[in-house]
Amino acid sequence: MAIFLQKSENCYFISLKDEPPFIYSLPMAPSELEPILCRNLWLILVVAVWSGPDLAAMETASSVGKKLRGAVHVGLRPFDSHREITPWCPGVAEQHASPIWLILKDGRLLAERAGIRESAAIENWLRSYLPSN
Repeated sequence: MAIFLQKSENCYFISLKDEPPFIYSLPMAPSELEPILCRNLWLILVVAVWSGPDLAAMETASSVGKKLRGAVHVGLRPFDSHREITPWCPGVAEQHASPIWLILKDGRLLAERAGIRESAAIENWLRSYLPSN
């Protein structure tokens, strides 16, 4: 299993190899929220393409998703400028720090955090949004 940042012309993308089906590579700078994000609970990690620590955080997001066994979909999205985030998620407050961790439920932004986080902290944060069994 591997996650790579790659560049094609002027656009970056995240390449996933042998990741489970609930880990998604999301396109850079979409003009609106994609329909796939309008269903279910999502952890979206928005990573600056120029930040080594952000890129390393993709493995953290993936490992949390695997630990939760698909109860949360995980989306990994690269960005170059914070201005790229507003068109697809206008409620995001963070304008300077990265990476940005977002929790979306059925397309609605529920929570936001920024910065490098331990996997246990992200897992606990996500669990507070999972339905109780």
